[in-house]
Amino acid sequence: MFVELVEFNGAHIPQLYERIAPELPELTAVLRDKAGSLRTIPLPLLARSFLGYFFSFYITEALMPPAVRSLMGDDSFDDFVDIYLHGILAAPGAGSDG
Repeated sequence: MFVELVEFNGAHIPQLYERIAPELPELTAVLRDKAGSLRTIPLPLLARSFLGYFFSFYITEALMPPAVRSLMGDDSFDDFVDIYLHGILAAPGAGSDG
């Protein structure tokens, strides 16, 4: 991200947004469903964590060898979103795949 901002003046950020934007309704739905049980987190901080999390996906995607990326499957972005929204722990009584 640092190189993107410094060297390219953020020219590729709209492309990242286009990839991330379709996931925003799911995030909004989860937040709405959990409204009574969410911790009090300032909205700008939540947005920062959300953006940082997804920028890290693209940075690690670019740095990772193709052989390692292939081990993550075709739905790795969807799984990444799922981890952000639901964490890594299975619900009580659920199997190992959630």
